[in-house]
Amino acid sequence: MTSLNLRQRILLLSVLPALLVALITITFFTYVGIQTLEKELRTQGQSTVRFLAPVSEYSLITGQIESLQTLVQTTVQEHRVKAAMILSNKGRPLAVSGRVSVANETFRQLGPRVGEIAETAEWIAFSAPIFRVLNEPDSLFETDDIFRSDEKEPIGYVLVEMDKTEVIAKQQELLHVALLLVGMSLLIIGGLSMRIADRLGVPLVRLVSAVRALGEGRFDTRIDPVSHGEMGVLESGFNEMASHIEEVRDTMRLQIEAATAQLSFQASHDPLTGLLNRREFDKQLDQTLQHIRSGSDESSLLYIDLDRFKPVNDSCGHQAGDELLCRVSQLLQGRLRENDVLARLGGDEFSVILIKSTGAPALQVAEDLRTMLSNFRFIWQDKVFSISASIGLCTLTAGIRSGRDAIAAADAGCYLAKDAGRNSVCVHEVTDTGDRRSTTETLSDRVQLAIADGRVRTFAQPLLSLTAPESAALLLSAQIRDVSIGHLLSSDELSASDRDWLQLQIQKHLVEDVVHQFRHANRVALKIFIPVSHAFLAFQIHSDFFSALAGDQEQLLQNVYFLIPSDIPSEDHPLLQAFIASFGHSGAQVAMDFDTAVSLNGELGLPDGISAIRFTDADFLNLAQGETSIHQLITEFKTNGMPLIAVDSRLNPQIQAYVDLGFTYLETPKAGACEPLDVWLAGTAQRRY
Repeated sequence: MTSLNLRQRILLLSVLPALLVALITITFFTYVGIQTLEKELRTQGQSTVRFLAPVSEYSLITGQIESLQTLVQTTVQEHRVKAAMILSNKGRPLAVSGRVSVANETFRQLGPRVGEIAETAEWIAFSAPIFRVLNEPDSLFETDDIFRSDEKEPIGYVLVEMDKTEVIAKQQELLHVALLLVGMSLLIIGGLSMRIADRLGVPLVRLVSAVRALGEGRFDTRIDPVSHGEMGVLESGFNEMASHIEEVRDTMRLQIEAATAQLSFQASHDPLTGLLNRREFDKQLDQTLQHIRSGSDESSLLYIDLDRFKPVNDSCGHQAGDELLCRVSQLLQGRLRENDVLARLGGDEFSVILIKSTGAPALQVAEDLRTMLSNFRFIWQDKVFSISASIGLCTLTAGIRSGRDAIAAADAGCYLAKDAGRNSVCVHEVTDTGDRRSTTETLSDRVQLAIADGRVRTFAQPLLSLTAPESAALLLSAQIRDVSIGHLLSSDELSASDRDWLQLQIQKHLVEDVVHQFRHANRVALKIFIPVSHAFLAFQIHSDFFSALAGDQEQLLQNVYFLIPSDIPSEDHPLLQAFIASFGHSGAQVAMDFDTAVSLNGELGLPDGISAIRFTDADFLNLAQGETSIHQLITEFKTNGMPLIAVDSRLNPQIQAYVDLGFTYLETPKAGACEPLDVWLAGTAQRRY
């Protein structure tokens, strides 16, 4: 150092610190750039699987494989996405697009968390579980709700592989730029060391501040490109990188907003007709009532139930029925005003809020809708169908407590229209707006009144015979014409004891009706299953109700099975034995609901005297797959000669699978429509099997 002159010393002292600062800056920028690119790729991968998992839920539940394939194909078209796959909860691929590099063993090791599952120098793979979402999240990325693995098991998984080639190329490009900057620094700083030393501090501080701001999430951060040389390149490179990151962020935000809007629409609209669904209609109805209470004009509510819709479904299939519902929706929309609210409540039932329209104008609209549907002819292939509608009308006033009361009144009017011969309009107002008695007294009186008026009727749901077509069986239930009474047992205002009492009254009436019809009808080869509650067991034992009804007619109710719930504790088995003994010589028997999943995890505990078993598991076939213990149970029950009933609510159940397992009957919509018991005993029911 002492052998150098002042110029050399100044040059050396200027070059070394400046070069050191330049190297640190270049290294820091390169490192930040590399990390940012890596983080961007990982963020994109996690965002992709987080977005794809909830979007795939509906198609996975409904088994729409083509929809799943479309989702993965669309995902692969995204930037840097190498491959996409949707798998079942067993690790079986359901939909694949692109070339998947992840080993098959990894599919069976997917966990309930969103994250990386594999990585190489060329690609990185991410996975996310698909859950059945019961609550509707406010945001697509509320992961505490969508991906909470401690509350439920995944129904499937999504897997996405991201290509690292571009990221590696950009990282190498950053390294090349860094090396280039180092070389240029050595040349430029050598001749302009003093100027560079004077001007290096300010740009460097600005650059560091901008990088920190970008790291904190302020993506609109930019640097004015006023510097020259290496600092100018860094400033321009930073601005380009920040612009690209902001563009990616904006693109993802738009995609999220579009997906959120689509999910919001699907949550509030009927997927078949595009009309409002029941949930959104209830909100609109409550808002309308609130506006009326606040001083707005009164409105009217229509409850529309299509007549003769079932023959279209039965003769032409559900595709024709769906098309008819869409055509009816279009007709209704064309007649209503823009501010009127039209919704499909379910099945062939619609409802309309006629905003600020009451009395004669509202009745005229209802009549116009009825006439329009009555004149409509639905053509499907070579068949022509005529339909009509039964319409109930209710005026929405400030005295109505809730939308449920209004719908119940309009629905009651619809039933009156059907009883009047269908294809008519009936007005039914909400009259229960004055002083009310207690909920228990009101519901009790209404149940007794419904029984006295003949509005409680015994209905029979046919069971599909799997052994012999002529061996028919029916599952009975009591149906009450008034919808508000029909939902009384689910009222939150009832105590457990009040609910048991009301249920007992309905079951007593059902049993009385069955005894009456069996006493006066021709004997038919039917097995009858009547669900009863714990309260009915105790009532029968203490009152000898059944023997009093049967009288001295022995074997009156042969082939009648009282279906008891599966949750009877072992300490109540003596109560059940007393219940069986109380049958006397009537011929009645006892069947029991059987929960396979619960029974396999504990003791079987099947009481003595059970003559038939009804398996209540909703997904019995999947549960029975590979479970030898379940097959042993079925074999044991069959050995004892018990009729075995399975429950499958799907429109197209795997009937042969239940036949192979040895079941006697299958409770399924495919067996036929639910019709009055007297229709069955008269032999006029429209049986499907």
